[in-house]
Amino acid sequence: MVLSFFRQGESPMEEVEHRIHQMLVDGRAVYDAAMGAVFGGGKSKETKHEVKSTDHEINVAQRDVRRALLLHASVAPGSDLPSVLRYMSVIKDVERVGDYAKNIYDLAKFGVDFEAAPDHDELANYRDAVAQLLTDAAETFESRDLSTAEALVAKANAFL
Repeated sequence: MVLSFFRQGESPMEEVEHRIHQMLVDGRAVYDAAMGAVFGGGKSKETKHEVKSTDHEINVAQRDVRRALLLHASVAPGSDLPSVLRYMSVIKDVERVGDYAKNIYDLAKFGVDFEAAPDHDELANYRDAVAQLLTDAAETFESRDLSTAEALVAKANAFL
């Protein structure tokens, strides 16, 4: 039931924010698992299960958050509409992290191993930079610090 989505004592938007933050944390976890597979870990049942189950959790959270946002917008029309629209966009992007991690894991499934690659160090630097961006995104989202968010966007744009 949709109302069971909301935790005791939290407003609907606080719960949405909590779930989005958890989606970001889970995105980092699934990314790390997938990258571990292509950086020498190889495919394994454990990693496959971790990647698929964490991606599934992110997908379920996305549906729950989307449903909660629509419910909130319908019972409080206009009051938080800009936030609702922003969060709809954010959860779509966060959900993609899990999808990308599954794609990365698929590389390991087909035998890709960056451990012996001639550009290993460069690839490892990218891996670590993206991992840090995911961590920073979760922390920045949770802190709601606008200047930190702007700096993170600039950092991500420079990375591209």
